Amino acid sequence: MEAEHAAAAPAAPPKPAKSKGNPLTDLIDSEKEYVDRLAGVIRKVAAAWSRTNFPPAELDAMFRAIEAVYRANRGFVSKLKEIGPNPSSPKALGDLLMRW
Repeated sequence: MEAEHAAAAPAAPPKPAKSKGNPLTDLIDSEKEYVDRLAGVIRKVAAAWSRTNFPPAELDAMFRAIEAVYRANRGFVSKLKEIGPNPSSPKALGDLLMRW
């Protein structure tokens, strides 16, 4: 089983940071990429297990925690997108960041 994992292709390296001139655009883009990567991890892990082949309890707990992080960040990026890169209400952005 370990040989299979060793042969797996490594994750793509992070893209070099590009200055887009708007830090809020950078935040939205990076959060979206993070959420997409978490979704990929969750999909791959879920594909490795089935209803008849459960993961060990410690591994299950770890990936449930990853799912919780995914849900929280998915909500965060959704709210960031609603606010947009040029918020009409800086207070909405400040409130979101303070809650986060």
